[in-house]
Amino acid sequence: MDNIIGIRVRDLIEMTVLKESHVLAGSGGLDKRVTKVNVMEVPDIIDWVRPGEFLLTTAYSIKDDIEILNTLIPTFSEMGLAGMGIKTKRFVDTLPDTVLSTADAYDFPLIEIPFEISYSDIMMPVMSELLNRQSAIISQVNDFNRRITRVMLRGGSLQEIARAIHKSVGLPVAIVEPLFKNLVVSGPEAMKSVLINRAEQFMDKNKIQDSPVTEEELPEGALHGTGKPGIPFNRVAIPISSDERHYGWVILWETEKTLNAMEISVIEASTSLIALDLLKKMSIYESANRHKVEFFDDLLSTETFRQQRALEHAVYMEFNPNYAYSVVVADFDSTSEVLKLTPNNASFIQTIGTKMVSIIERISRAYKGRVHFAQKSDRLIILFGQPKDLSEDRVKETVMKFAGEILHSAELEGLKELLSVGVGRQYKQLELLYKSKSEANRALANHHLCGEKGRPIHYDALGIYKLLSFEELEPELKSFFREMLEPLAKYDREKDTNLLETLKLYFDCGSNLKRVSEEMYTHYNTIIYRMQRIREISGLDLEDPSTRLNVQIALKIMDLIQTDLGSESQTGSLDFGSGAQ
Repeated sequence: MDNIIGIRVRDLIEMTVLKESHVLAGSGGLDKRVTKVNVMEVPDIIDWVRPGEFLLTTAYSIKDDIEILNTLIPTFSEMGLAGMGIKTKRFVDTLPDTVLSTADAYDFPLIEIPFEISYSDIMMPVMSELLNRQSAIISQVNDFNRRITRVMLRGGSLQEIARAIHKSVGLPVAIVEPLFKNLVVSGPEAMKSVLINRAEQFMDKNKIQDSPVTEEELPEGALHGTGKPGIPFNRVAIPISSDERHYGWVILWETEKTLNAMEISVIEASTSLIALDLLKKMSIYESANRHKVEFFDDLLSTETFRQQRALEHAVYMEFNPNYAYSVVVADFDSTSEVLKLTPNNASFIQTIGTKMVSIIERISRAYKGRVHFAQKSDRLIILFGQPKDLSEDRVKETVMKFAGEILHSAELEGLKELLSVGVGRQYKQLELLYKSKSEANRALANHHLCGEKGRPIHYDALGIYKLLSFEELEPELKSFFREMLEPLAKYDREKDTNLLETLKLYFDCGSNLKRVSEEMYTHYNTIIYRMQRIREISGLDLEDPSTRLNVQIALKIMDLIQTDLGSESQTGSLDFGSGAQ
């Protein structure tokens, strides 16, 4: 607010009371704004000044060391002071050239004030002008807010709000809400198609830097003549936020003039009212989302009566009977260091959820009628439909492209490290979709074993982990691991060695010991010794094909169960218990 109500230094010195003053130095800072006037007659003034102040002084306190201004001016500039007025001819006649050079270097205005003008002669009119400006701004903000409030109270639309802003500032304006896919433009009819296109580009993070408007793009007669051929008009985007959640933007294009600080302040004040309208829509959205979640829970349940209840409502959810569906699960990684270090974790997850809903809404436009989704806690459940007669390869290619677009958009929003996407198989019968959900969840749970972080993973990519990841098998899998590799695991625990890691790399490297030594940055002879110890301790014959297969399966089990235990330590620290009781 201070920056808006302040008087520029150049306007200050043109006031009647200061018409005989003149600029000694620092003319580059004459557009700095004065918000207060203070008097400097003590040497320790630094402790008492505030940003925006214009200091008045006779230099009495520094008359014996006027060069101290070379130290004070950089400090004043850093603290945001607007400038200094010095009454000469009483305690100092002139200022040294070094002081003037310092003021020029820091664009800090030094104004020579006639000796006969008193401080009160200056301070009273300046403060009066500041108060008048503040009153004018408050009045303008209140008038505009009342206008917007009236629009909202009578159930007015975003289009009417945009029209009110356009009428107030005289510039074309767009209001965009990515979450609800709303985009309204108010301005000259001849400009609307170009501005709608630019506003849509603004919502697309890929093109956020590519949305200037030039005069050549606008139809003849769209402007009244301030644009210059080939030079883009400046775009001002003011965020619409509430409770640290971002909902959209008010965008203005300076086609006819440059927005002043007062106009920006008025628009910023209106965004809280626009946010109220969006919060109302958000409440409606969240209510609808709850119904979607209930529907999805029933549809993806293994209980027949719940599935039947969902199928009865499928037509109301606009499911296409000619489509088969895959389940895609987008999950926020709650173990991420970013989330752990975020003070208001729940609010941050909610913000991420809002961004992800916006992303999926936007991507879904290209897949008309094929995407249904619901936001559930820290994940989004998506049903992706495709014609039933498509080949299996085409089905997988298309759904993985869709999942990849989600992650790509999330990366542009800075969410790549927080999000994982798992994809289940496609099923032609809706009552079998619970299988696809289970597959997508299992793909997510094991994506780090088979996929690259930041890329979606399909259930089919799990390989042998598809067989090993059934929860019902876990006791048997642990028993099998103990049977095959418990002696090595115990030795690693007790001796703090890494024989299991060496054995795993032995198979990963195709039994090539030279490659194992390179991968482990360990001497070749040490690897030979470790393999001998592995054979001695485990009693395993690694030349026997059946034994090799069993050991490799046991190592895969180790990866799975190590994940379940949440272990971030060496494989040698694993302890699967002592066996059956």
